[in-house]
Amino acid sequence: MMKKIARHIIINYVPNILREVITNYRYPQPVKYPVIKHLWSFRDLYLFKRQVECSYTDRNILVISPHPDDEVIGMGATIVKHLNNGSNITVLYMTDGRNGGDPNLTHKQVIKMRHREAMLVGEKYGFKQIYWQLSDTLGKRVFNSEEFFTNRNEVVNNLVDVLDKGQYDSIFLPSFFDWHVDHFTSNKILVDALKKTSIPKLTIYGYEVWSYIPFPNYVVDISDEFLAKKEMLTCYTSQVENGYFQKYIQDRGNLRFQLHLDKRRLGFAEAFLRFDKDVYTELFNDYLIKMINEDVNIYGNIVT
Repeated sequence: MMKKIARHIIINYVPNILREVITNYRYPQPVKYPVIKHLWSFRDLYLFKRQVECSYTDRNILVISPHPDDEVIGMGATIVKHLNNGSNITVLYMTDGRNGGDPNLTHKQVIKMRHREAMLVGEKYGFKQIYWQLSDTLGKRVFNSEEFFTNRNEVVNNLVDVLDKGQYDSIFLPSFFDWHVDHFTSNKILVDALKKTSIPKLTIYGYEVWSYIPFPNYVVDISDEFLAKKEMLTCYTSQVENGYFQKYIQDRGNLRFQLHLDKRRLGFAEAFLRFDKDVYTELFNDYLIKMINEDVNIYGNIVT
């Protein structure tokens, strides 16, 4: 009851900027310190620019999903919205998710299961898929190892090949504010690849998986597509058995809708950060430096 009362007060009576600060209190120590420092350094970009729409000018889209299911949790409804409007979507699954399954199963069994689940999503909703099947880091925390998920040259060059062949208009990936180590590392891989790619113009979108984005500047109304997102998530049976993710995407989607679109009615939204590739690269590099200075361990997979 107290949570509902607090939420009502925040949504209806607290100024926008303060609402975002309260919404993002979840950032753990010491992650919140580089977040605050970075946001303040680029406050003109983060605090005062917001676009509420879904742009369909980007017809050729790459979605980077560090693990099978990230693409659905973060932006499943936006994928559906783009597909319904004729966009060509390719989802790149960077890791096989072997460390995110039933602990009673072997890695081979988990890999096979999660691959099958991802294939089902692609077949059902009609988008292209690329599988790298690298080992993820979840539960291991073995950093800077060739065996695990890093931005080593081989991985970066593979992404350069994907970008050059696809000639994408836009790329979606987990926001670099996400404190999951693999999600953060995927941003470094992209930044390194952008230095080598021949694509002159590209828009980068950061989506929400585990961490709320502070001050999203691009919000998509997914009320009509939210049911499809829930159905899409059920394809990942190994991840949704306890019902946590279903409740998670519903609560966050509704909160984003009330914060940014219409506080007076029930609806759902997905929130993003959107920047052109040069601005995105500058922002990520600044944030990475601040993370290193604070010795925050989620950058530990990155080879600097």
